[in-house]
Amino acid sequence: MGRLAVSLGLSSVLLAGCSSSGNQSNQQVRDLQATVAALQKQLAQSTTSTTPLTVASSTVAGQSATATASAPRGQSTPTPASTTPQPFAPAVDGDVTVLANGYGLPGTTGYDTAVAFRVKNPSSQAGILRMPCRVTVSSGPDVIFASDGRDAVTLRPGESHVVVYETTAIKGTKPTAASVQFYPAPSMYVDGKGLSDTTKWDVANSRVTCDKSFIQCNVTADLTWKGDAPQRNVSISVVTHQAGDNSGPIVGAGNGQPDYSFQQITTGQTVPVQVSTFGYVQNGPTGGLTLPSGPLTLEIYVASEPVTP
Repeated sequence: MGRLAVSLGLSSVLLAGCSSSGNQSNQQVRDLQATVAALQKQLAQSTTSTTPLTVASSTVAGQSATATASAPRGQSTPTPASTTPQPFAPAVDGDVTVLANGYGLPGTTGYDTAVAFRVKNPSSQAGILRMPCRVTVSSGPDVIFASDGRDAVTLRPGESHVVVYETTAIKGTKPTAASVQFYPAPSMYVDGKGLSDTTKWDVANSRVTCDKSFIQCNVTADLTWKGDAPQRNVSISVVTHQAGDNSGPIVGAGNGQPDYSFQQITTGQTVPVQVSTFGYVQNGPTGGLTLPSGPLTLEIYVASEPVTP
């Protein structure tokens, strides 16, 4: 329609200039009509139509976007800007597990929820320091909770460890799934030598104790620091596998830290910890609640920061 409007406009302008009569006028009209026809043909050949081109969906640091562009027919499409993720961005390694214990509230049900996953640093050279992440929890197709994005992960080069996110804010709808998004920035990639070596933590006397009258089980353990520099901001993440090793399904998860009196832990010092975990309680064969049967295996990750002068 745009091309037709332009052609008619040219005809009107050219014919409007005719004011003579007789044979000369007729000849002028024929000449002008021929000129108009030539211009219309030239216009049709020079007018370029556009064909929509779809750019494939791409992912950058956990954010997805789909773009649609138009390029003139017969011309090459410009190469889009690089959408390659950060080369050392952490990634969730394996499944994300959601554990929820329901409890009664006036007119509704609340859910103590733990989201457990494993995060991995693919770089063998750069460490990752306090990279923010957001946990989004859903029930079926509906998102029912999203964290504020202030939680963060720290990983040494090549390190992989468990992460547990906890919330008591979910009410009314039982969570069934979750996803994790990281927010990388250049300043968060650091020399791995400056990060604490988490393999220097020794975990002993770990055990799970449960009371069937409660919806939580407690994990207790003794932590000993065997590294050189004193440590602070010590935290512990625990997942419990229903199997004789870490290959079984996760049935419990939680976070904890030593008592506040242990603000600084020196080489060789041992401190006790206790973590209240979500999960464990399962539907029994008769519809009641029961604790999981069979062997349970604890997977414990201890994080800390070196004390700086």
